[in-house]
Amino acid sequence: MQNRNYNAKSIVEAGLTIALIVAIMLVCTYIPIFFMLTNFILPIPIAVLYIRQNYKVAIISVLISIVLMTIFYNPVSAVTLGILIGVVGITFGYCVKDKKDFSTSMLLLTVAVFISTIAYFSIYINIMTNNGIYGFVSDTIVKPLKDSMAMNKSLYEKMGVDSSQLNSMESTIALFTPEYIMRLIPGMLFIGSIFSAYLTYLIGNSILKKLRYDIVPIRPFKKIYIGPKIGAIVGILLVIGLILNRKNIELANYFINSSALIFQFIFVIDGLALASFYLNRKTHISNKVITIILIFTLLIRFYFIYIFLGLVDAIVDFRKLDPTRTYKK
Repeated sequence: MQNRNYNAKSIVEAGLTIALIVAIMLVCTYIPIFFMLTNFILPIPIAVLYIRQNYKVAIISVLISIVLMTIFYNPVSAVTLGILIGVVGITFGYCVKDKKDFSTSMLLLTVAVFISTIAYFSIYINIMTNNGIYGFVSDTIVKPLKDSMAMNKSLYEKMGVDSSQLNSMESTIALFTPEYIMRLIPGMLFIGSIFSAYLTYLIGNSILKKLRYDIVPIRPFKKIYIGPKIGAIVGILLVIGLILNRKNIELANYFINSSALIFQFIFVIDGLALASFYLNRKTHISNKVITIILIFTLLIRFYFIYIFLGLVDAIVDFRKLDPTRTYKK
């Protein structure tokens, strides 16, 4: 009798989740302004179903949602989006149900987003386009970017901007080739996955709290810390790239460009967090004002200072956040 009640409960909850997923996917499909929200909202119902039931029920619900979306909309979009939200939702549900700490949850979510995003674009590009990834990058990234920069250059010429600055813009435009962008794609995907994982955790944390689920709170930005181990891993990737480059292997450029991009990103984040910590501690100004200060300093190209602060903090650990170290009281 209990098994029957359990099965009935699972079926009802799975059915409601499927209906919610399909409804949101259809709304976001036909109203493009909401499309970007799907990556952060749709994994949450799947995560809730995983928490309340198990991974089998969650996986079956995702598969049925994909089938229904192929009927109501585009099969390719249904499969690609289903994979993306399914992998992320199940990963998030696993982290919450097993009470993983914030750092572990962010790591697992980042990996889940990264893998599912690669699968998403691989399927989409190979089926929906005839030019492959090179043509996709050239048509959707490089061409619009160069057109935009060329328009800006033309505008500056009419305004009488100095020719040396215009020459600098031309050299910058020439830099953005499909080959160059493709070498940055792994790094950009990884950084984008971190942001997506954070937003998923942020939105999921808010929703699950309202549903009265026990979830590990988000770590405050001022307590974000990039340990030396993470820096060492990225540094090793960079060294591998340099070694491959000496042997004239094309793969070297992917390692060098992407690892350099990730290296700068993680230590800028650490440097910003360190600055936020001391601004909050020493000045007692509001978090909103601190955020404005940090954004302003980034916009005026102070990011090299933040990279330096992040590097030093990773070695010294000013805030004593590294759990692997022992500190004297």
